[in-house]
Amino acid sequence: MKVIRFLDDHFEEILMSVALMTIVVFMTLQVFMRYIMHHALSSPEEICRYSFIWMCYLGVSYAVKRGEALRVDILGVIFPKIRGALDVISDAFYVIFCAALLMPGVRVIQSMMRLQSKSAALEIPLWIIYTSLFLGCGLAIFRMIEKYIGVIKKKRSLAAEKRGE
Repeated sequence: MKVIRFLDDHFEEILMSVALMTIVVFMTLQVFMRYIMHHALSSPEEICRYSFIWMCYLGVSYAVKRGEALRVDILGVIFPKIRGALDVISDAFYVIFCAALLMPGVRVIQSMMRLQSKSAALEIPLWIIYTSLFLGCGLAIFRMIEKYIGVIKKKRSLAAEKRGE
């Protein structure tokens, strides 16, 4: 149970840290090879590009989990009394947007698997790279649902405390 709780709390952070470390290591290797050894490698660029893509899509989920996803909140500033309702509506649109990206994402992944497309230098199956969109948006939806389950549980416990239970 502790492992599941740990992964729930730190899954995105761990994967984004691994991606960032991968970028640092391979960019350092590339700089060394290019400027010291005078022989550039083709694979570090691709590794860094794909690590960055994965880091970005996992960052979407991480931002939702931390409550720091981008949003336009001017109406909430102008009308502070309805800010809560506007936040719920904004979150609903966010979930709809992520869900709308999932279906085309699945079709692209299936297409890449069917065609057996591979990257140029490393010959990594491209469906692995495109899975980052699916995972990032799927986790963002999961994190949003998790947020509202927490809100509902908190409201129920506060209501129970007020009743004296």
